[in-house]
Amino acid sequence: MAFIDVLISMDELSDTTKITLLLDILLGAVDSSALSVEWAMAELLRHPAELSRARREIDDVVGSQRLVEDSDLPKLRYVEAIAKETLRLHQVTPLINPKLVEGGPIKLGGFTIPAGALVYLSSYAIGMDEKFWKEPLEFRPQRFIEQDIDVFGQNFHFVPFGTGRRVCPGAKLGLDTVRIGVATLVQGFDWELDQDPAKLDMAETFGLVCQKTQPLVAIPRPRLDSHVY
Repeated sequence: MAFIDVLISMDELSDTTKITLLLDILLGAVDSSALSVEWAMAELLRHPAELSRARREIDDVVGSQRLVEDSDLPKLRYVEAIAKETLRLHQVTPLINPKLVEGGPIKLGGFTIPAGALVYLSSYAIGMDEKFWKEPLEFRPQRFIEQDIDVFGQNFHFVPFGTGRRVCPGAKLGLDTVRIGVATLVQGFDWELDQDPAKLDMAETFGLVCQKTQPLVAIPRPRLDSHVY
């Protein structure tokens, strides 16, 4: 709200510019979370054992007489692990915001970076580094149960939201949105593909955001009593 207050008070900006900036912020938040939920569901449909484990956890914590709520999320550790593994394996924003080198050249990892250079960090490459991730190309949510890995930039081998002063301001909201989205879809529906799950197209299209080249198409069938919905 503080940002909106400041933006509205800036008389030097036209109403069109203000609306455009707000639209960019809104779409940026919605688009990235929606893509992450799509990636998560695609991986779960390819890995039925992980889907079944997540569903058992939700049924044990929430039951079948109400839908999962935000207050349930702290108890859904495997759902959180699925969200984190999705953010690692399918980086929605594969490049972190660029950093400007100030104060003269610096040496890093045997390289000299000149002053004034813009440095782009690849969160995608970091999430695939075999020095930190065993079988990095495999979808294994269990790795986030076995290790307590921070998602908000404190562990530098996992930085889906960036780190430091320019860490994504919506990181907590983004993670919670993915968690509640996945939990609701897993709890509320049985899912069916019109093809062999092993042959599901998982190709990625890179840009400002990383999305599935072929959108996920799956058939949902309600699994709870009608009054729950």
